[in-house]
Amino acid sequence: MNTPYRLTDELISRRLQERSASPDGHLLADILLATDAVPQRRTALVRGWSTAWSLLILVLLLAALAAIGIALAPPPMPPGLHVRVGTPTGGFGLSPDGRWGMAHIPGPGMGVVSTDPNAPRGAYGVPTPVVSWKGSNGGTAWSPDSRYVAWHGDLVAGAVTIYDLEHPGSAPRTIFVAEQVAVTAGFNGMLWSPDGSQILLETTNCEYPCSAPGSATQLYLLDVASGSVHPISRTLPPGWVSAWAPDGRSLGFVGGLIIDLQGSPIRDLLPAVPDGVYVGHETCFSGPRWSPDGRRIAIIDPLTKGKGRLLVFDAGAAEPREVVADACAIIGWSPDADRIVFVSGDSFATKWVEQGNGGGRHPTGPGSDAWIVAADGGKPELIKHLGWGEVPILDWSSP
Repeated sequence: MNTPYRLTDELISRRLQERSASPDGHLLADILLATDAVPQRRTALVRGWSTAWSLLILVLLLAALAAIGIALAPPPMPPGLHVRVGTPTGGFGLSPDGRWGMAHIPGPGMGVVSTDPNAPRGAYGVPTPVVSWKGSNGGTAWSPDSRYVAWHGDLVAGAVTIYDLEHPGSAPRTIFVAEQVAVTAGFNGMLWSPDGSQILLETTNCEYPCSAPGSATQLYLLDVASGSVHPISRTLPPGWVSAWAPDGRSLGFVGGLIIDLQGSPIRDLLPAVPDGVYVGHETCFSGPRWSPDGRRIAIIDPLTKGKGRLLVFDAGAAEPREVVADACAIIGWSPDADRIVFVSGDSFATKWVEQGNGGGRHPTGPGSDAWIVAADGGKPELIKHLGWGEVPILDWSSP
């Protein structure tokens, strides 16, 4: 028997000796007090600890749920940047403002479609084209304001056709260039100048892979207003021109070569990367990408099949600065030239698997991620996950 109950027995015996055999109200009160005091203290203590533990567990549970919510929530978008994704069917690229994309159109062959996910769709689920044309794709170029698209193909030999996307029902303009542009083997592509006055035409005198002696890239400038053509060079190594400088005075090739409008080399940013090497979707690469103010140049230095380095050349600097060690493609600069949006992993580099029962071929793969980083370096911020074939469409509402 524990101590409280022994004390109670002694108390009862003493009171019985002092009073009658029937306990009075004082005796009952003493008995109850002696028997219940310790258990009540113990119960109160247990209840106090139970309440504290319950509150602690509740706080920890709420903290865990908050942490999970933060981890699952999309990262905050940098100020002034809005991002959505587009899928340029066939990988033919998007207009500068992201409203339009090139696509294979069942029937006609090629065309321009809206990137709006709610745009009307026709046969095979392909968006209804704004403009379309027959023939294979020889080369296309977007005007800087995204209003016009120029096309060169095999429907009308030796002609560049310009479509007005703001007036898609109007007749396109055709500029014949066959007598001035010698396409002896292939037509590599077209690029519209930053001021909208010229279109660069790029051809080659060799068949792929253009490794034979004498292989060369041939460049021409088409004046949009007059239709006249001026040859730039016939002696450049095989390559792919990727961008104009913002001032319109120089051109950048995939691989890092920069030339002036007379065809003379100005600088080779990546001398270790051979000119004329074919780069497909499986390879991370880019040509020079000038900042909007023209003072900096960003470029991807390919390292492995699916990985490259993002380098930035400052004005007057002899050597580049490595900004990101794992980057695959440059998407664009911010208007203030302080930040760069890039992609890690190639959303097009994936396997195609055959679907049973006539299901056709279906792409699979993890996709890639879009990031933003300061041009001076620092930790990149994740801004968007991209599915297969998706590319980010940037909208900078303010610097």
